[in-house]
Amino acid sequence: MKTCSYWLYLFVLLFAPLAFGTTELWSISIVEVATAVCGVFFFLSMWFFKENIRQMPGILPLVLLILYMMFQLIPLPQEIVKFLSPEMYTAYLPGITSPDQWIPLTVYQKATVQELLRISCYALFYVVTVQLLSSPRQLRKVVNFVIFLATAIAVLAIIQRVGSPDLIYWFRSVPLNASPFGPWVNPNQYAGFMELVIPLALAVFIYYKPRVKRDATVRTKILDFFTMPGANLHLLVGLAAVTMSLSVFISLCRGGILTLICSIFVFIVLHHSRRSHPGKIGVWVVIGCVVVAVSWFGWDTVFAEFNKTVNTTGQLSDTRLDIWADSYTVIKAYLPFGSGFGTFVDVFPSFKSFYSNFLFDHAHNDYIELLTDGGIVGFSLAAWFVLAVFKHGFMMIRARRNLYAVLLGIGALTGLIAVLMHSVTDFNMHNGAIGLYFFFVCGFLVSVVNLKIDYSGEGTLLKKKPLSLNKYAFVAVFIFGCIATINQFGVMKAGTIYSTMSRLSSNDERNEDETKALRESIVTAQKFDPLEVLYAHELGTLAWDNGNLNEARDHFTEAIRKNPMEGTSLQWLGFLTYNEESDWLIEEGYKRALNKDDLALRYIKHLFWKGERQKALKVINERLQLSSGLLMEWSSLFEKHPLTQQEIASVLPETVSAWINYGAYLEKSGDVDGSEYYRKTALEFIPNETTINPGWFSQLIQYYDKRGQSAKALVILRQGIEALPDYAPFHLLLGDYYQKEGISYRAKEEYQQALILDPRYKAARNRLRRMGELDSY
Repeated sequence: MKTCSYWLYLFVLLFAPLAFGTTELWSISIVEVATAVCGVFFFLSMWFFKENIRQMPGILPLVLLILYMMFQLIPLPQEIVKFLSPEMYTAYLPGITSPDQWIPLTVYQKATVQELLRISCYALFYVVTVQLLSSPRQLRKVVNFVIFLATAIAVLAIIQRVGSPDLIYWFRSVPLNASPFGPWVNPNQYAGFMELVIPLALAVFIYYKPRVKRDATVRTKILDFFTMPGANLHLLVGLAAVTMSLSVFISLCRGGILTLICSIFVFIVLHHSRRSHPGKIGVWVVIGCVVVAVSWFGWDTVFAEFNKTVNTTGQLSDTRLDIWADSYTVIKAYLPFGSGFGTFVDVFPSFKSFYSNFLFDHAHNDYIELLTDGGIVGFSLAAWFVLAVFKHGFMMIRARRNLYAVLLGIGALTGLIAVLMHSVTDFNMHNGAIGLYFFFVCGFLVSVVNLKIDYSGEGTLLKKKPLSLNKYAFVAVFIFGCIATINQFGVMKAGTIYSTMSRLSSNDERNEDETKALRESIVTAQKFDPLEVLYAHELGTLAWDNGNLNEARDHFTEAIRKNPMEGTSLQWLGFLTYNEESDWLIEEGYKRALNKDDLALRYIKHLFWKGERQKALKVINERLQLSSGLLMEWSSLFEKHPLTQQEIASVLPETVSAWINYGAYLEKSGDVDGSEYYRKTALEFIPNETTINPGWFSQLIQYYDKRGQSAKALVILRQGIEALPDYAPFHLLLGDYYQKEGISYRAKEEYQQALILDPRYKAARNRLRRMGELDSY
C-alpha cells in the first residue's frame, strides 16, 4: 500500500504542473482526489503495519486554518454576524427575508468550499511529504525527479516560445490578452514554479561537485573531476539549473526575474554562512553561465520589459497599485474575519474606484488577498504555519553537519523565500501547481534537514507520534477524499448538464417545450451543485419571462442568499420590489456587478424614469470613461432621453478618440453641424494624450474637403504639421494645396520636405517630376 501511495505521490508531482498549471476544475479535481487516495493508502499502511507518524512543525496552525475556513461556511444567527462582521451583515441584507434566517461569514459559500478543498489538499500533501520522505532513499529520488521534471518543462517552454508562442503544447489556445509560457497561461506563474525548484538544483549541483586535490597538477585535476563518482550528475544538474534560470529570463516576467536574482543572493548568503562547506564557487559558475546564455538571447528585450513599468513622465505605471489601494478598503471593511476565502473576485467590484474593463479575480498580492479573504485571523494562522516551518528548517540547518541535509535545506528554504517575495506582486499561491509545490517544498525542507545517515543506518531525526494517531489520520483523510470526490463530481456534472442547454437561455424565441427542457436541466444541475448562484438566477429569469413574478422574486432572493454580491439578481429583485428599497437594490446591483455595462444601462434608464437626470449623466460618464463605444450602443437611450450639447460634453471622456467617434456617429445620423463641433473640439484634448495620432487630423481634413471647405481643412492641416512636423504625408497635402492655388515654389518646398523626411515617399517624388524636376528626382 505504501508503494501505491509513493507512485500516486509522484503522479501528483508530475501532473500538477503539466496540466496547464492546475488552474481548471478538472485538473484541480484530479489533484485533490489523487492526493486523497495517496493519503488513504499511506495512513492505512501505517495503521495496518503499526508504524509511527513523524512529528511535523506547523501542523497545529494548519489544522486551525482549515477549521477556520469551515467556520466561515457555517451559517450563524444574524445578530452574531452583525457583531462579528457588520459589513458581511450589510452585504446579505437584501437576501434576508426573516429575522430567524442565518447567514455565514463568507459572501459566497461555493468559492470558500473550493478554497477549503484546495488548502486541505495542500495540507495533506505537506503531511504525506514529511512522512514519505523521512526515508533518505525516497527523498533523493523525489528531489532528482522534481529537478529533471522542471528542466524538461523549461526546455519545452523555450522551444514553445520560439515555435508556437501563442499555443500551449502546440494545440491549446489561450485568451487574447494572455502570454503563455510553458504549460502556464501566465509567465508569472511559470516563473513562480521555477523559483521553487532552481535553488534545489543549485544545492544538488554543489553537493555532487567532485572533490579534487588542491595540490595536484592541472591535468590530474581535470582527470579527477571527470572520473570521480557524481561528476556526471554534477554537470547534468548544473546544466539543469542554468536552463531553468535562462527560461525565467526568456519568459520576460519582471517579478520572476527580480525574485530569481534576489533568491540566488539569499542562497549565497545562507551557503557562505557555512564556512566549512566546499563548492561555494559553483554558484558563481552557474550565475556566469546564465549571464552568458541570456546575453546570447539578448538583454534588450529584458530591459524593454522593465521599461514598461515607467510611463513617459518617469512615474510607476501599474494597475497593481490601484488594486492594492482599493483592496485596503476591503480589508478595513472585513477586517476581523475577511469576506470569505476565494471571494476576492466577488467583493472587489464594490470597492473598485478606478476605471478598468478587466475582471480582477485576484489582488496580485497574496498577502493582501489573504487579508481581504481571511481577515486578521486567517492571515495570522497562515503566517504561523509558514514561520513554524521556517524556524524549524533554519534552526536545523544551523545545527546539522550532514552536507546533503544542509545544502538541500538551504535550497528548500531559498525556494520558499523566493515564492514569498514574488507573492508581493503576484498571486502565485492561488495557482494550483505552485500552491501544491510550495507545500511540497515545506514538507521537503522539514524532511531533509532531519535526514539521518550514520553507522546505524538511514532514518530521520523527527520524533515519533503515538500509534493511536494513525486511525484518526486515516479517517480524516478518507472523509476529505469522499467530500472532494462528491463535491467536484457534482460541480462538473452540473456544469455539463447546464452547458448542453445553455444556448437556449440566450434564445428569446425558444418555444414552450424548449423552455421546459431548459428549466428541467437547470433544476437538475442545481441538485448536483446546490451552492452555485447561476442556477438560481437562471430560474428567476425563466420565471420572469413567463410572467411568474412571485416565483421570479423567490429565485432572485435565493440567488442573493447564495451570493449577495451577485449584482444582476440584486437589480432584478429591485425591479420586482415595489417599495422604498427598490431604488437601493437597483443601484447596489450596479455597484456590486462584475460586468457593469448591461446593469449600468438598466440603472440609467431607471434614473431617467425617476427624473434623476444628473445622477444618470454621472453613471453614463463613469461607463464611457471605460469605453466610448458604449455611446453608440446606447444611442436608442439618448434618442428617448435627448441630451443637450452641454450634457453630451459632460459625459464624454476628455479623449480625442471619444469625441471624434461621437462626431462620426452624428455625421451618419445626419447631424452635420453637431458632427463638425465634436470632431473639431476633439483636437483640444491632444494635451491629455501620451501619443499623437495623425489620423485625428486626417479625419477632420477629409471631413472639410468632402464639403468643399478647403480653408478650414488648411487650418487643421497646419495644426497637424505643427503637432507632427516629421510626418511626411502632411507636407505632401500642404504641397497639393499650394499647387492647387498656383504657388508652385511653395509646393516644391513642401514636396522636398516630404522627401527629406521619407526618401522612399513615391508620391512626393512623382509630384516633383510633374513639376519638371525629373532630372533631380
